[in-house]
Amino acid sequence: MSLKEGRRPVYAISDGKVSLIKGADGYRLPTEAEWEFACRGGTTGPWYFDDLTAQLGAELIADQGQPGIHERRSKFTDRFDRWNFHWSYAQNLTRMAPNPFGLHRMYCGSLEQCWDWASDYDRSQPQDLFVIDPLGAASGKSHVTRGGSAHGPSLGSCNSVARGLLMPPEQSGNYAGFGRVVLSVESVREQLRHDAAPQSAAVAPPWQPNAEQQAFFDDVAKLDGLKAQAAAVEQQLRELNPEYAGTIETKIMDGRVKGITFKGRPIVTLWPVRAFPDLVAISLPHVGPTQLNDLSCLAGLRLEDLHCPYCAVSDLTPITGMPLQHLALHETNVRDLTPLSEMSLETLSLIGTQVADLSPLRNMPLRKLRCGGNPALTDLSPLASLPLEELFCSRTGVTDLSPLAGLPLKILSMREAPWSNYSQVQHLRLEVLGYDVRLFHEADDALLNIPGLRLVAEEADSLPADEFFKNVAARRQEMLAFAAEVAKLPVENQPPAIVQKMKEQNHEQFGSRDLDPVIDQGAVTEVTMRLNGRSRDVTPLIGLAGLRKLTIELNPAMADKPFWIDLSVLTRLPLEELTCRDDMLVKNLPLLREHPTLKLINGKAAGDYLANLTGH
Repeated sequence: MSLKEGRRPVYAISDGKVSLIKGADGYRLPTEAEWEFACRGGTTGPWYFDDLTAQLGAELIADQGQPGIHERRSKFTDRFDRWNFHWSYAQNLTRMAPNPFGLHRMYCGSLEQCWDWASDYDRSQPQDLFVIDPLGAASGKSHVTRGGSAHGPSLGSCNSVARGLLMPPEQSGNYAGFGRVVLSVESVREQLRHDAAPQSAAVAPPWQPNAEQQAFFDDVAKLDGLKAQAAAVEQQLRELNPEYAGTIETKIMDGRVKGITFKGRPIVTLWPVRAFPDLVAISLPHVGPTQLNDLSCLAGLRLEDLHCPYCAVSDLTPITGMPLQHLALHETNVRDLTPLSEMSLETLSLIGTQVADLSPLRNMPLRKLRCGGNPALTDLSPLASLPLEELFCSRTGVTDLSPLAGLPLKILSMREAPWSNYSQVQHLRLEVLGYDVRLFHEADDALLNIPGLRLVAEEADSLPADEFFKNVAARRQEMLAFAAEVAKLPVENQPPAIVQKMKEQNHEQFGSRDLDPVIDQGAVTEVTMRLNGRSRDVTPLIGLAGLRKLTIELNPAMADKPFWIDLSVLTRLPLEELTCRDDMLVKNLPLLREHPTLKLINGKAAGDYLANLTGH
């Protein structure tokens, strides 16, 4: 298969012996970890098709966690022999619908040989139940098999976790084989890059200079040496951009100018850079905004790296067909990504644009995507199957992370987004998660169960999950202590105490005019509070133990901007009526649905209102 596709085979066979070829890009057998990942298809049980087997599956997984292959056989067999399949059932199993990754017959076909030599899992602590991405022994006599076989099928062998042994290489059998092959991630990326190459894609018509511009290019070409040419281009750029006060740096490689970097602002006119026909990288200022609104002068260049953030560009047609691998468009007016649809981008930044549709990114070899700050962006399904390792999706309208199942994500940021189902990240292999703390919603502590996860909130550094939640617990206790102190105050002194705490918690962005309390029968029962873009922490409300009605208003400047706040403090109050914007509610749906006394939201029955929120 490797030879047929023009790849260098991983294996070489000589005199009946198999050796590995270093640096080969062809197909090989999957490791155990790769096979199991593919078999599960993003699910967590031993079978992807039957939730009713969850309890049985938990026992199976626990037993599979025992350290040795041979040691477990007797207990494993005793427990599951009574679950032997009838032959016809095994055949039906092989004909079932594919798993969520689209793979067929992962169970009950032939035993599928893996790359790994059979050995016990290597674990630093023997009591650990799970092992992450185990590596097999360096050598051995038998290879591990997976998937079970229709030859004597049983639940004990036909599942995603059972490990078997293949007979030594010199022996043979009629129900074991090579069921799956894989390519390295780098090989897949290179193939995607090749498949999306500009030679098969639409290319923007080359930019045509006018007579004056062509005369400038002709003069530059006559200059002796690249330094002289670079100096002439810089001078022309400064004349056309008189307000530009930064530096202009050129990068020379192989006797040609390959890159140009601008450090400063503003830049309005770029066309003099076309004096360098071999440019592959252009980087515009990262401090903005600038008035640059047209990239047409770049059409026809073979750029691989383009950074043009903080400008007024909206039309990407001029870069159609470029062999771009890295593109930064954050804080621009870009709305339509269609010109990117046949590119082979690996990194892309769309922060603060007007993008709502990511479908042009399908099939790209994207490893890093920044698409935060786009409230109209709600659908991540175009990202399914991409090789994404980092995704920054904060301040969007995304509520569903299920399209990310199975992606090799290491870093995910979902801050200030309406996503609230934290269980959706438990099955991702994340290393860092940026999310919004809901201080009094202790179900968030489930994130502790993700091995090795580091968490980050606001602008703080990431912390291991256990340390992160220790800090959360400490802050929770601090606010409970504050509530106890406020309760000791005369009722007329309670609102000023809340205002002072709000001021401390919100960067001094809260004052007495931002809180209107109503006192009734010796308690503060009603509050109207006004927030701005930097006053988001309302947890000091916990000091108003008799609060039954709350209205949250926003500064007019925030009218068209999404606004996330943590409303979990309301679970500690006898609240009956809540008035606020819908985007404040979405992130807090789980805790609001469970609130025991909440009756009305924005004047309507709380349960019905929450159920009717768009998309939820």
